[in-house]
Amino acid sequence: MIHDITHDIMPLIITSIEVFKVFLILILIIVVAVSIFNKELESSCSKGFAKLFIIFLSFLLFSKFFEILFEWFISWNIFIAFIILSIAMELYLINEKSNWKFGVLAIILLIGSFIFSIVEFILEFVFGSGMRYFITSTIVSILTNINYLFIGIVFLAMLAKTANENASLEIYTKPISNGMVLLFIIIPLIAPIPSIVYILWNLSDFSHSIHYWISQGVFFIESLLFITGIIFLTVGALKTMSVPLIFSKKKKRKKNRRILRKPAKRCSKCDTPIPLGAGFCINCGKLFS
Repeated sequence: MIHDITHDIMPLIITSIEVFKVFLILILIIVVAVSIFNKELESSCSKGFAKLFIIFLSFLLFSKFFEILFEWFISWNIFIAFIILSIAMELYLINEKSNWKFGVLAIILLIGSFIFSIVEFILEFVFGSGMRYFITSTIVSILTNINYLFIGIVFLAMLAKTANENASLEIYTKPISNGMVLLFIIIPLIAPIPSIVYILWNLSDFSHSIHYWISQGVFFIESLLFITGIIFLTVGALKTMSVPLIFSKKKKRKKNRRILRKPAKRCSKCDTPIPLGAGFCINCGKLFS
């Protein structure tokens, strides 16, 4: 009897968790938006990443909302969300030496994951819900999650390189890296488990209850990882507004040279342009107070 009651209330619990994810993302959007509006920054800091992060969260919100209503349908929103995140990182977080290599690679991998999801949809249409579908769908799921693993590795490698060039950047790279590990490394490792267990259940003597509880357990773990990962990313996005985004000594030197070349005033004696910070005229030697 307890087993039957658990089966009856489990769908309600799962739906409640999905609804909680939607409300959590909505709250995070509000928190980031309020921080952007109220925070005054130094000239070397930027709100750019945080602004794009709101767009990322918005697409994620739509994705989770429509998953509740239509399950798989409109899950393409999540691919757009991750592409926006990749572009935001390339523009504002990754050092200048990347030259869009990171952003383009991440986008290609994400498009690959989207193609895999389309293949899975076609397989369901062709094979229906038979064992052939579940086997091929599981293979596609494994390939999709391997793709996400590669994306996670790329994210982490580039963030680590950025942090190494300026110790202060670890303030935001650390929470963002933690979020990436949860969303793009750990979740893809456990996501295919229910499908694999289902196939084993059909091909061996696995009891249905074992498959059911493993699937539910994976769902709860994935949900916890997702919630924690999104919170980590949001903390990192908020911290990016307070950290000067100077990624390398080479870039900093170039910036300083541009400042020194920029004429701020002219010498009152010989009318020669005077660079910023200069205490005397470079032409006639006149001293400035």
